[in-house]
Formats: sequence, C-alpha cells, structure tokens
Amino acid sequence: MKKFLLFVGFILFINSVSAESLTYLNVSVSVEDSLAKFHVIVRFPEDVKEVPFLLNGEVKNIKTVGGTCSVEKRPFKVLVCKPPSPFMIGETVLFVDFDVEGLVRKEGNISVFSFDLPMGYDVKEARIKVLLPVGMFVSNKVPVPVSPSGSKSFVEGRRVGEEWMFRDLKKGDIIALRVYYEPATPVESFLMAVRNLRFMLLIVAVISVLLSLLLVKKFRKKGVVLSVLTPEERSVVEVILKNNG
Repeated sequence: MKKFLLFVGFILFINSVSAESLTYLNVSVSVEDSLAKFHVIVRFPEDVKEVPFLLNGEVKNIKTVGGTCSVEKRPFKVLVCKPPSPFMIGETVLFVDFDVEGLVRKEGNISVFSFDLPMGYDVKEARIKVLLPVGMFVSNKVPVPVSPSGSKSFVEGRRVGEEWMFRDLKKGDIIALRVYYEPATPVESFLMAVRNLRFMLLIVAVISVLLSLLLVKKFRKKGVVLSVLTPEERSVVEVILKNNG
C-alpha cells in the first residue's frame, strides 16, 4: 500500500513538470549483498531544469559530476538531479553515483533484487544494467527469474548480470526490475572459471601477435628478428614475414 501511494504521488508530481524529453538515460546497478551501488548517466536538453528519481530505499553516498543531486521531500523522498546552473545553454550530461539500501530481500536461499523506476520525462533511449554479486547466478527455481523480458545476459569478470535497452519511453511509464538469484552450483562455478580462462588466453594470444608485428616492423632483417625469439615465437614471425612478403 505504501509503495502504491508513493507511485501515485510521484505521478502527480511529474504531471507538473516540463513536457520536454530526456535524450539518454543509463542506469548501472552493482548489487553487493544488501547494498545496491548505482551509477547513472543522464543527458537532457537545456529546457529540463531537474530530473527526479523515485527510489524506495535509503539513499546515501551521493557523488555527482556535471550537476547536483540531492534527496528532497515532495512530500515523499525523491532524488532530484539538476544541471550546474539553471541558465545552462545546450545539452547537459550528468553523472551521479549513489548507494541504496533496501532493494534486496531474501526468500530462503534465493535473493531478489527489486527496483521500480518510474519515468519523470519522456526518454528517447534508456539502458539499464544489473550486475549480481560475485558467485551468484540467476535462479532457475522460479517461473520468471528476470523481468521485464527482453534482457541480455552478460559476464563481467567473475560476475554475471542482465542488461535491458528501452526506446521511446513515455512520462509515467514504470520499469519494474526483478532479478532472482542464488549461489552458483559447482558446475556453474566451473563453467565461469573456464570462460574466464579462455578470455585470458585470447588476450595473451592477441598481445603475442601484436608484439610479433611490432618486432617485424622494427627489425626488417629476418636474421635480427629470429635471433631474439624462442622457437615458438620464431615460427609465428616466419609466417607473418611470409605473408607480408
């Protein structure tokens, strides 16, 4: 009931703001136990003087670049971000980082990240990314573990996440994010380790080829190049030299 009243109040509030639209909204959330760390990028035209974010949790550690953000009571708590000056000319790009408590709850062995993001303006393009804690995977024990639909799964280091792309959102639209996750099984942990190892091997291979190309470029004579290489590296350089004439 409380959440419903918050949304009603927010909708009434945004009906009083400008009809201008935001160009771009990027919300990245790093979930760490019970804490959610937000990194938000918002791009808006000069006619937009403030961008409100309704966050149903305790907001703290706010840091901004390219503007100001603060929690205000209107009459409910809302994070309001503004350009550095109300007289700014042209498009403004604002970066804000903040932490939110209260967006994660546990249901037995399964944790749920729950975040509702109502649009205070029309938004031409929005990208939202949720990164789960280390060692956690999307649960397969619930009917709908990730919502809304249409997300893309990704791996970032030792962590997995979900990413959404939205276009032409309307003022008053609500993006209701839900991600159910649980500790990784031994098989999932093994597959993650293999994936990371393959990625590292690919990086090493690319670096080796680049170094070989640099050596070829620096030393044009085969004898000089081959004399400083191991047999394996010499074979790679010989192939490169042969292909390059």
